Amino acid sequence: MRQVIISLMILFMTTVNACVFADESDQSLELVSNAKIGDSLQRELPAPLYSPLVSMIVDIFLKDCTMAHTSSLQPYVRKVLYKKDGVVEAEVRADKIKQIADLPYVSFINFPRQSVLHTLSAVDEQDLESSRDPKICSFLAERFGPEEQRPPIQGIAGGRDNIVLLDIYISEFNDTNFNDLKPHLKSLRYARDNIVEADVSLLSVPAIKDLSYVSYISLPRLQYRDCEGNGLVQSEAVMKDLMKTCTLHGEGITGKGVSVAVTDSNFFFDDITKVELPSSMDMSLVSSNVYSIKQWHGTACSEIIADVAPGANQLFVDTGSTEMSFIDALENLTRQGKKIDLVSSSMDFPVGMFDGEDDVCLAVRNLTRNGTIWVNAAGNWAQRHWSGNFKDGDGDGINEFSQEDESINITARKGETIEVILSWDDDWEHASEDYDLYVYSPRGGYAQSRNPQTGYFGHSPVETISLDAPVSGVYEIKIRKVNATRDRVLFNLIAPKQDLDEYRVVEGSLGVLSCSNDVITVGALDAVTGELAPYSSRGPTADGRIKPDIVAPTNVTVSSSYPYKFEGTSAAAPHASGCVALLHQKFGNPGCDIKSAIIKGADDFGDLGPDNAYGYGLINASSANCN
Repeated sequence: MRQVIISLMILFMTTVNACVFADESDQSLELVSNAKIGDSLQRELPAPLYSPLVSMIVDIFLKDCTMAHTSSLQPYVRKVLYKKDGVVEAEVRADKIKQIADLPYVSFINFPRQSVLHTLSAVDEQDLESSRDPKICSFLAERFGPEEQRPPIQGIAGGRDNIVLLDIYISEFNDTNFNDLKPHLKSLRYARDNIVEADVSLLSVPAIKDLSYVSYISLPRLQYRDCEGNGLVQSEAVMKDLMKTCTLHGEGITGKGVSVAVTDSNFFFDDITKVELPSSMDMSLVSSNVYSIKQWHGTACSEIIADVAPGANQLFVDTGSTEMSFIDALENLTRQGKKIDLVSSSMDFPVGMFDGEDDVCLAVRNLTRNGTIWVNAAGNWAQRHWSGNFKDGDGDGINEFSQEDESINITARKGETIEVILSWDDDWEHASEDYDLYVYSPRGGYAQSRNPQTGYFGHSPVETISLDAPVSGVYEIKIRKVNATRDRVLFNLIAPKQDLDEYRVVEGSLGVLSCSNDVITVGALDAVTGELAPYSSRGPTADGRIKPDIVAPTNVTVSSSYPYKFEGTSAAAPHASGCVALLHQKFGNPGCDIKSAIIKGADDFGDLGPDNAYGYGLINASSANCN
């Protein structure tokens, strides 16, 4: 195994300290306030990227405590603990708190009255360097620093027992150690390759850290869905016949008998959207959780496939939010013994080796080696990506993006989520080249990610910051060398939510899955303008291969996102998947290499021949031929 599963997944990540802000005068950055959420609770809310991983015990004060109101809270809470005198004490996922506050019958939300909250005392940079704990990530270090730098934890009886999804790296994995660890866990999610992913009380972290066989504890790496839009209807790409599918439809080729698995973690649909989905839809492998109205991404992908290949049988596969859940979902798909001809994936991971050999890529290979075709979105990061070697001409330890500039800028409005993900070429199981990441506010404060990279098992070459912009303006991103010995370290930096203001590097802006040679990687061609979407990620891969393989239409209408258009390579991938389903029905026999047929039949765009923007060109279903 060349890369360890650092499962902090999403659609593409590892850990972060994005919740702590400091400046030289030791003043916090201004918080985005909500009058219905207590100040202490707002300060403790995790960064947006991690809020789905954290559960919090809160008191919800109701204006009018009726049976109907308390019942209507159920979709937002994990567990109701107490109900009395208009107050509901419950375990709530952190990303649901603001939604609860918006309910008209909710008056106020805060931590239970008895709890006592504590934050880390301010320490100077030198003290931070000397006290860095190699066994916990930056996110946890800010909550459980060295004993002399943090107040004692109190208020346990009051209910302040936040539950966090964590990855625990075990240096010596055996039954004795595993059984010894279990009592410290709230619930076990996955255990593989010396890594345990579990829901853990923050109060248990110090005890787990002190276990001799525990090497490192971090938040899991998350996955991203490549979606730009916030769509009764048929995709304009089908109506305009941009992929030349009408001829096949006229021949009665609709994808009949072809099984398509749609992998995602958002499958909301209502009565209107359901009309657009295939009647043969299989929901047996989706989450039992209730999806919110904003979680339509996977459903929109399904709509497009149904437009292109209305006869195909679709299976929804919820891959969760982490690397481990993604791999487990694919293994479960295999265990189910279901016939899968094609997988359509519009998500990816932002950190890895980018050569097709990451663990998530190997999980995909386990499917494709048995004949399944995998179609993957290329990513939306061409304008949000920088890559380059660490340079420090003046010797101050800060990377120079140019001879005169030690920062790379992004512009954000107050309240917008800012995410910055930095990775570099180092050992993915025992990273030892140590760098930190900082984001400076227009007011001078900063957020920081200071994960240790000292060679411990579980240390990865990744730093991630996620925060809500406290003010509108220009934010400066800086990279600081802590302890590195190699002269030329190659960095990849992605800001998934905002375009970079400067120093953009469109080359090599692909996601991890889209670098795999076992998938058909799809870039985005705007269905309205006929031009390559500027955000469409481009190759080459780390080992020099051309990607994407093809481009397909985006910027189309689907009922799931209506009245907004569905944009991004997320919309392009299911268009290509629908074409693959048509060709699978048409050619059918195992001797047909459909990927090769699609590449040979594509309409060349851009420079003559294949390139790292359009690949081999726009998919043309009528020209694809297996002869």
